[in-house]
Amino acid sequence: MKKLLFILSIGSVLFLSSCKDGTSFFGKAKKAEAKVLALETENSNLKKQLAACQDQQTSEIMGIRSDYEMKLAELQKQLESGKVKEYSGYFVIVGSFKSQKNAEGYSTKIKQMGYEGNIVAGPNNFYLVTSGTYKTLKSSLEPMRKARTTIASEAWIYFK
Repeated sequence: MKKLLFILSIGSVLFLSSCKDGTSFFGKAKKAEAKVLALETENSNLKKQLAACQDQQTSEIMGIRSDYEMKLAELQKQLESGKVKEYSGYFVIVGSFKSQKNAEGYSTKIKQMGYEGNIVAGPNNFYLVTSGTYKTLKSSLEPMRKARTTIASEAWIYFK
């Protein structure tokens, strides 16, 4: 009889430990719930940090762009007043590459879009892909703005 009770008690312990109710009986479900809650909290905190970083990046980009636009407007005013000399060429740049192969590939894509797509040697051994070349700064401003909306939001003017 004692053997039978012993076997039944061991069997019930094994049975209860493998059931859902048995796991809550032994406290395993509470530990799992606590881990899930901790992971959800950590995930929420990471999402908040990511959003803050994205907001900071956006504000930095907008600040840089604002400074650039102000400098460009100032240069345009100087040009119109005759204080700045004309250069041999103003290039609307839509891509800048260290690798000539990458510049050539992007140039082909730009040409397929109907733009100039020339490659100009830039400073520090960069290869600059153009969407157009212009004789004056004033004539290159509107094409640069158009390139920013249709090709690359980071389009800029390079002059030689």
